Amino acid sequence: MDRPNPYYRKVRTAPRATRILIGAGLVIGGLFGFLPVLGVWMIPVGLVMMFFDLPWVKARWLAFRLWWKQKRRQFS
Repeated sequence: MDRPNPYYRKVRTAPRATRILIGAGLVIGGLFGFLPVLGVWMIPVGLVMMFFDLPWVKARWLAFRLWWKQKRRQFS
């Protein structure tokens, strides 16, 4: 059995508000991807930070996954 990632434990022990603020900051920073250092990579990282704390993010993510699977089946 795989051992859990030690960094995951550090992130999950951070206060909920802190995780939400960091995640929102990453998503907003990702919208300015045309600037140096900032980039589109920040959007999924921010969503992952907020995934467990905000039910609407989790619902949107699951809806996106379902849509993606349907599109993949359609083109296969």
